[in-house]
Amino acid sequence: MDFITSFLREQFYKGIIRYLQEEPPRIAEIHVTDIANVCIRRAYYSKVYPLPISMKQALIFAIGRKIHEIPIFPEGHEMELSYEGIVGRVDEYANGILIDKKTTRNIPKQVPPHIVNQLRYYRVLLEKNGYKVLHAYVLYINVTDLTIKFFPISLSEPLENIEREMIRKKELLEESLKKREPPPRVIGEWCQECEYASLCYATKK
Repeated sequence: MDFITSFLREQFYKGIIRYLQEEPPRIAEIHVTDIANVCIRRAYYSKVYPLPISMKQALIFAIGRKIHEIPIFPEGHEMELSYEGIVGRVDEYANGILIDKKTTRNIPKQVPPHIVNQLRYYRVLLEKNGYKVLHAYVLYINVTDLTIKFFPISLSEPLENIEREMIRKKELLEESLKKREPPPRVIGEWCQECEYASLCYATKK
């Protein structure tokens, strides 16, 4: 790689980082995405030990953000909501329909549990702020072949059950951050993809 190409790659990477940093992360707040995983230990580590991102990751984030900026429902696009100290940004909402958008290079056969939880928790935020949720969908957008797929999410679970669950997880994360002690480890298939796996298993429990 010659000097000019190397310089241009560096400038491109810096441009992506500037774009992503236009909205700095709110570390002190507990977000829906922090507590959506079955194991919230990752959320603890991400706040205490934030990892640097590679150029590839930065580019993926930038593409995802840009796609999220395209509204499906202009009147209910990227709604900022909060409830009981939990904050979240709902991608799309209108006429009782909740949509969460996900960019990917491989649309899954089914929605992973932590994504389902995001929709469950967004439902609580919406309904507690006066927005009735009648239908919920995850929209996967394949940035490789430009295909899309909507996955319906069940709303049969009582809202009170979801509310208790998300508040319990929020309080556990807050207490762990206050004590600077990671919450209990929950082992599962998600461990294989967690960027904090080595740090997690280096601890005693």
